[in-house]
Parts: sequence; structure tokens; C-alpha cells
Amino acid sequence: MTLRTLPGIIAALACSAHAAAGTYVEASRTDLRAPLRSPENQKLWFDGGSFRLENESADAVEIFKNRTLYLITPPRKRYAAIDESRLGGRVSGSRTMPQAAVVANASLRPANGLRAGSVPAPQRMVRPTSRTESNGDETCSVWEVSVGGSKVQELCVIPVAAVPGGADILADMRQIGALVRDRGLDGSLGSSVVQSWGDVDAVDGIPVISRTFDENGRAAVEIRITAMRSEPVPVTAFEIPAGFKRRSLAAGGI
Repeated sequence: MTLRTLPGIIAALACSAHAAAGTYVEASRTDLRAPLRSPENQKLWFDGGSFRLENESADAVEIFKNRTLYLITPPRKRYAAIDESRLGGRVSGSRTMPQAAVVANASLRPANGLRAGSVPAPQRMVRPTSRTESNGDETCSVWEVSVGGSKVQELCVIPVAAVPGGADILADMRQIGALVRDRGLDGSLGSSVVQSWGDVDAVDGIPVISRTFDENGRAAVEIRITAMRSEPVPVTAFEIPAGFKRRSLAAGGI
């Protein structure tokens, strides 16, 4: 099956949904602060609750399976593992989210969990807007994420039912996003697309555009899904290569 870019992405998937298992996605990450810099492309595979991501140079790989996220650096033959179970049993995708504004940040601790004199973290809010955008021929609905009243992100989503296998894809996004958000993994993931999934458990749909904003309220980074197709994914895509050594996750990488 040839790769189909947006436009026509959902129609192409609908036609092939019964012919193949698994979904292949391409995403483009653009630094809006550096207009002369070329976008960075990333490749993603989803299948049966497992996930794989590669950057375009294939020197950074992320694999999610069995509720564990593996961060792999092929040039150094190393990997680190982050187990979701260490989050105290919280699986963000299992929570019931309202359609209206919702607090979606695990850094908000109960009052009895704060030390005397400590200051609570700024409240993180996720809410739908009345705005829509276009991604190719597809129209998505915009949600805004704010911290302490300042917008930090926009997620433009399409309905889960519009994507064959969308429920499984969204479940992966939510679990991975919870790990990224609750563990503060931004420094370890570099420019990974999954950094934009920290609030996916609070939106009603699958994001096809993600946009982050700086402290001055200006759009800084934009991620768009640019292509998608349904295809079988080899089981080996979700395996740690033989001979790779496990290392602890440290600030800045492994």
C-alpha cells in the first residue's frame, strides 16, 4: 500500500482497516522560533497496545509495551526503562474526563500532601474551544491547555471513531503522555513528539496538530501528523535489540 499524505488520510485508513493490522504514522515537528530550520520528521508505529517511535536519523528510538516506556540510543547500544506501575497504579486513560474545563496535572497534590508553608503548583487546565483548524483535508477541533491562567499548549483533535484502531492508539497516547507528564521526562526525551501527549487524557479525540507556547504567549513548536496508513507491524519492532545495555535514566538522556 502506498503512503497517503493528508489529504484523504481518514478515507484511506477506512478502506484498508480490514486488510491489515497496525497503524503507521509520520509526524513533522517545526520550531516556529527558527523559520529557516527544516522541520524534523518522526515515524510512529501502533499495534495491539504497543508503540514505536524513531526520529529521522534513527539515532533515538522509543518503544512502549507492557505498560513500560523504553528510551533507546542505538549509536551507544543503551536503553532506559520507565515502568508505568511506579506511578501508584494511575493510568490516565482510565479516568473519566468531562467535556468542559478539567484539571489534568498530576503535580497538583492534595492539601494534606503539602508540607507546611509550601506553595501549591499552578493549576493546569484543559478546555475545549469553539475554534477549528485544517490539517490537509481534515478539520480538527482545538483544545487549550493553560497553567496558572497562561496558555502553554493547543491540541487540535479529530474524533477517535474517525480513525480505524483509534481507541487503541488513543490509549497508548494517554499512557505514554501520563509517564511524560508525571515523571517530568521532557529533558530526557529531547524533541520527541510524545512530549505533546501530556494532556491527551483530558481531550475528546486524537491530536493531529499540537502547538506549544513560550512564557510570552508566542507559539514556539508545532507538531503535525502528515501521513498515516494501515499496515502490519513486525513484532520485532517492539523488541530491545540484542546486546543493548540497560542504563539508568539521567537528566539529558542515557
